[in-house]
Amino acid sequence: QLMRYDAAHESELLPTLEAFMRSRYNATLAAKELFVARSTLINRLERIVELTGIDLEDFDERVYLAITLLLV
Repeated sequence: QLMRYDAAHESELLPTLEAFMRSRYNATLAAKELFVARSTLINRLERIVELTGIDLEDFDERVYLAITLLLV
């Protein structure tokens, strides 16, 4: 879903989510990795939640996301 959205809107939601997960869900570190402002990263994460309905605070959903991203 995020891949299609990124392609259609020339956005970077999937790379944002991947960076956020690599940084152990630390928005400040993920923003530094992506060379964007922390507020930009937070806005992207909010858009990801809107599009997917995923709760990034839920451990089980984080595990699901990690497995899904490994398979993609």
